[in-house]
Amino acid sequence: MTAITPQDVNKYLTTIRINFENSYKTQTDEERQILIKSWCAILKDYPKEIVDKAVLQAIKHAEYAPRIGTIVKEIERMREAYEKSDAELWAELRSVLREVEKCAYCFRFTALDANGKTQGDNARDRVEEIFNGLSVELKDYCRNSRGLIDVAQMPEKDLTLYERPRFMRVIPTIKERARTRQETGEQLAGLIQGLSAALDCDGMKQIQGS
Repeated sequence: MTAITPQDVNKYLTTIRINFENSYKTQTDEERQILIKSWCAILKDYPKEIVDKAVLQAIKHAEYAPRIGTIVKEIERMREAYEKSDAELWAELRSVLREVEKCAYCFRFTALDANGKTQGDNARDRVEEIFNGLSVELKDYCRNSRGLIDVAQMPEKDLTLYERPRFMRVIPTIKERARTRQETGEQLAGLIQGLSAALDCDGMKQIQGS
């Protein structure tokens, strides 16, 4: 992945300004540097090759000079084109349920397999392997291997009438949450979690003091 540099951003702004008269005319060098710095901060997590394409696509379809938000939307549009659809994710989940159900049935077996483990232990290991191999969105949906087993053990009628509609209703939110986590980054995520804990603590103190 090639990282975005201030020189890249300056080139984007210049390209936009040439194509759209009177756009991004900063008054001072300081304003120009602030503008470039802000674009770098927003685009830093995207590969340069993708941003290059997004800027050209934004210019191609725009009536007015594209803003940074327009470029990010182009990047997201390209990413979504290669993401699994909700229906594809549901099909992926359905494809493993039968094997997971069979494995769960074997949990009670105590006979030893060739590797020295019980058949039950090997079945548990296989369920964990299946869970870990699922798409990120499906792991978030099931929460853990126990949740995957719960879905696998549902009657076919319940899967069709109840679980699938629930899945289709919830999965867009799960996708959005996954994108937010990716864009936030681990360091900032830690700060946000710490802030949430601090706010919860303050809230409890206020309740106890009232």
